[in-house]
Amino acid sequence: MKKVLIGFLALPFLLASCSSEKEDITTEIDKSGSVEVVMNSTQITPEKEVIQIKYKIWKNGSVISERVVLDTVDALGTKLMEVEDENGNTGEHPFPKNYDFFVTVQ
Repeated sequence: MKKVLIGFLALPFLLASCSSEKEDITTEIDKSGSVEVVMNSTQITPEKEVIQIKYKIWKNGSVISERVVLDTVDALGTKLMEVEDENGNTGEHPFPKNYDFFVTVQ
């Protein structure tokens, strides 16, 4: 019974700590020793995209190494999205699907 009561009492605190805000966004890079990575994808044809990954390695306030990796991958196709023009008219228009990037830091 005690464990259940403690669980119910802790629930509001757990829910309050969850938020949709991105608290881990970095506005400034620690240039004393870090690896900066920028990732993006660009559709080059309806069938192909280029994934670009840029690396900068910082040490003591200076970039000691830079590298760019390009990879051509199959495009994901298109999806229909509802759009509205400046006159208020709505309609569906195809937009290219984007790759999602997930990064694991060890």
